[in-house]
Amino acid sequence: MKKILVLFNPASHKATRWRHLIGEVRNILSSHGNEVEWIETEAPGQSEQIAHQAHLMGYDIVVAMGGDGTVNEIVNGLAETEIPIGVVPFGITNVFALEVGIPLNPIAAAWGVLNGKPHKFDLGKANGRKFMLMCGVGFDALAVFHYYSKLKKFLNKYAYILAGVKVFFKYPLRPLRVTIVDQNVELVGYQVIVANCASYGGRMKIAPGARPDDGWLDVVVFESGKPLDVIRYVIGVIVGQHHRFSDVKFFKTKFVRIEGDAPYHLDSEPVGRLPLDVTIIPKAVNIILPRS
Repeated sequence: MKKILVLFNPASHKATRWRHLIGEVRNILSSHGNEVEWIETEAPGQSEQIAHQAHLMGYDIVVAMGGDGTVNEIVNGLAETEIPIGVVPFGITNVFALEVGIPLNPIAAAWGVLNGKPHKFDLGKANGRKFMLMCGVGFDALAVFHYYSKLKKFLNKYAYILAGVKVFFKYPLRPLRVTIVDQNVELVGYQVIVANCASYGGRMKIAPGARPDDGWLDVVVFESGKPLDVIRYVIGVIVGQHHRFSDVKFFKTKFVRIEGDAPYHLDSEPVGRLPLDVTIIPKAVNIILPRS
């Protein structure tokens, strides 16, 4: 018998459409005599606060039932503890689930939580806050800050496209000073992704060589801010060819510093503005993966 805490985000993308499955997920997690506490969160940051107390309350598993933002909060609450995190995807793109092979079907994912095995993953750390997927600075961060958070409730996965279009015409990109500290490399770019995972925005691979358990950050620097080059970059990422561009640079590092006048996001959630120090925390969190 296990004591399981479920943190469910009722504002997540599929919470309404899959409402009929929520009871079944709860029944699955309660099987085998498990004790399940179910909490529906009401505000941003609440999952992190509750998860932070989970190790003091004797829970064996904490389940993130929402999108990547919910996973981010719970990871920040449980980082560098031994409590395993289960993921039942209910978000728009569920990038982390896609990255590591967690089923997108919530029923299959719930069984995976019960029957799976914990695996240790790295976390990025940006100015003290941890991230599971990526840190973005430049074009995508402007889209997240100015439009995406407002639009995604109504437009779902299309919100980011519209946000990107609006940013493209309204906000000029500013130069970013990037220092790969442990390699003593300095360069200037206009869009920077610091990736813990390869996937971006769904199934696109922004950092093809990234793995969330290899002990490294993968840094992708897009060196031009000219509008036509931005369009070329976007198309390149979509079709998986941006790694062939001579003005897109890739690095593996454990410490990168980014400076300039720009916002940044973590796991597609707006966080703050530069300067930014990003490091890696190896094997910082336990995530339950389904058994193959």
